[in-house]
Amino acid sequence: MKDYSGNKWGRLTAIKFSHIHNRRYFWEFKCVCGESVIKKIEKVVSGNTRSCGCLRSECSAANGIKSKTHGDSKSKLYNVWGRMRHRCLKDIPRHKYWAGKGIKICKEWINSYSTFKKWAMSNGYDSGLTIDRIDSSIGYSPDNCRWVTIQENGRAASRVRWGMHKQLKVGK
Repeated sequence: MKDYSGNKWGRLTAIKFSHIHNRRYFWEFKCVCGESVIKKIEKVVSGNTRSCGCLRSECSAANGIKSKTHGDSKSKLYNVWGRMRHRCLKDIPRHKYWAGKGIKICKEWINSYSTFKKWAMSNGYDSGLTIDRIDSSIGYSPDNCRWVTIQENGRAASRVRWGMHKQLKVGK
């Protein structure tokens, strides 16, 4: 086994070997922020891990994104908010029906999960429901969103697609 003690990658400096788990070597590292962490050596050497986590927090803060101090980052509601943001902010081919059509998220919700959560809780959110835009041609906002069952949302999407299909046939 190679001795990495004293070597530095990103913000991490290797201190000492920690343990082996599932044939992976774990080392203890000291971060420039002062934290000590145990990480897989291959992740650090490859550059996939560059800090104890402080770098991500600093980059998020620099980009105006608040840290996840709400404690909901693994909740279904947080996941709904995150997927909504991903659909509207990422211009990738499979999101042509959101970002590609210019569907936006209102200023109140775009970078504030807590504001979105307050709206959701006071407007009938339940873990068995999904967010739905009342008017599918405009974006996500408190006055254009509601909570519906997955079945209701699927039926609405089918009606939209069926209506488009009928229009295409009539125009031929």
